[in-house]
Amino acid sequence: MATFYVAEGLEIALVNQKGFVSYYFLDGDPDWLRQLGEYRQVFKNRLKEAKALVQNERQRRAIAQIEEEYGRYLLFKDQVILHYKEGDRETGASLHKEARNRFFKILDLCEKYKALHREAIEQVRNKSLVQAQSLRLVAGTAILTVLILGVLLAFVLTKQILAPIRRLALEADRHVEPTGAGDELNILSQSVRGLIKDADHKQAALEKSRETLLQAEKMASVAKLAAGMGHSVRNPLTSVKIRLSSLHRALK
Repeated sequence: MATFYVAEGLEIALVNQKGFVSYYFLDGDPDWLRQLGEYRQVFKNRLKEAKALVQNERQRRAIAQIEEEYGRYLLFKDQVILHYKEGDRETGASLHKEARNRFFKILDLCEKYKALHREAIEQVRNKSLVQAQSLRLVAGTAILTVLILGVLLAFVLTKQILAPIRRLALEADRHVEPTGAGDELNILSQSVRGLIKDADHKQAALEKSRETLLQAEKMASVAKLAAGMGHSVRNPLTSVKIRLSSLHRALK
């Protein structure tokens, strides 16, 4: 964009030089020539800026051609001024026509040079539009891909993860009433808590059974001991009874 403004400034600096020699021809005021010199310097500065911003060979050739034609134009223009200063108006007027033709030729070259930059700007603009369309296409494709992946992920999550969790939860705790989809984790949590609670109950029952078994074993030991003692007591009494019976028969 900066090069286009320089090209436009170059054209304006050339147009601003137009008419000063004619004004000098009419009234002979040297101030017109002074102003012409200032605008010539402006044009040279713009030409220098344009040369510094050349981007390709076409622009370089265009600037070189403008510089060459402008140099020839200045020679003709200075001759016209010289003839006017010397009072040779007829020769000056004749050369003035040729200088005017060269002026319009340079103006046309400046316009073509500006068109080069306008074309470059248009190319950049078109390239940017193509890139923008490509980016929009990529963005749209990415969004569509994300949506598809999201649907697939939801499907896999439901079928491969949540459904097995739901079945596991229902198998773990058959007392849990089935609810709508999406509550699998809550069901599993309830089932796990139920399993923990059942495990606690069973552990307590097992401890109680162990205590009962221990008491039974103790009672069995006591009964066995009592039976042994009873047997030991019965044996001497039986012997005495037999002896008494024998003695009774002997007395008869």
